[in-house]
Amino acid sequence: MPVTIIALPLFKIGKHCSAFKRWYNVIYGCAVVREKPKKHCVVFIPDKSVPNLAWPIGGVLVVTPKMILTHEKAHCNGWPKSHPH
Repeated sequence: MPVTIIALPLFKIGKHCSAFKRWYNVIYGCAVVREKPKKHCVVFIPDKSVPNLAWPIGGVLVVTPKMILTHEKAHCNGWPKSHPH
């Protein structure tokens, strides 16, 4: 299925991903499958204003926008929300 990637400032991602689970009250990205005009997946990820994301408590780097993109594209390809291994 075609994938459209939209990079936004972190504070704007929640507007498009509000139905998704929040981690420490922040949404870092999501994948939304849309049926119209034809089936496609839209991935929302942080833009370059967020070069790296850290744990909210402790400041240890754990996630990059590229990692978020890989994760969300897996959802486009059928990986369930429950995140099985």
